[in-house]
Amino acid sequence: MRMTMVGVAALCASLAGAEEPWLPAPVAEQMAGQMYERVKAAAPDGPVPEARLRETSRRTVDALAARFAAWGEKPLRDRAPALAMLKLPSAKQPQLDAISRYFACAAVYEVLHTRNAFAGSDREARILAAMAPFGFSLAVLYLRTPYLEAGGTDAAMEAFMTGPQMAPPIDAIQDDAKLLDAAFQECRTVATWLVHE
Repeated sequence: MRMTMVGVAALCASLAGAEEPWLPAPVAEQMAGQMYERVKAAAPDGPVPEARLRETSRRTVDALAARFAAWGEKPLRDRAPALAMLKLPSAKQPQLDAISRYFACAAVYEVLHTRNAFAGSDREARILAAMAPFGFSLAVLYLRTPYLEAGGTDAAMEAFMTGPQMAPPIDAIQDDAKLLDAAFQECRTVATWLVHE
């Protein structure tokens, strides 16, 4: 099944309704629920009680949000992966360009999850793979605020992220295994920084 831009369109739609703080409680709860499902599917070694895993997922979202808020915009913007091999379009707007690169990494991980690529990995790699997309999504959410403060709009962000110019790199990571792996290697380094720093 080919990945579509529906996921990013839904994210942009949810962002359009979000107000300060940058991570509203309902969005945090939704992300924690999704993280629970992903980590559960990653099959950690040994049984983990559902309540404990749900609470861990919620605390992880809170911890990531606190970490990003403490770091501030500049580190998140500056350390967004370059992903030169994907030839991502440029918005010529620093926050939006960083947002698009984090989104591309989330797409890389989603393609790999769809292909069950992490099934044979060790526990630590499986857990990182399960958590990585949420780190990328939280980075997008965090950078949205300075993007809006710089004069951007949710409509412009959605148009850029779902426009035809984004289709070639997203298609490429699904069609070219070497390109997908090269992007994954770069994204994994950033995921490790976001999730485990």
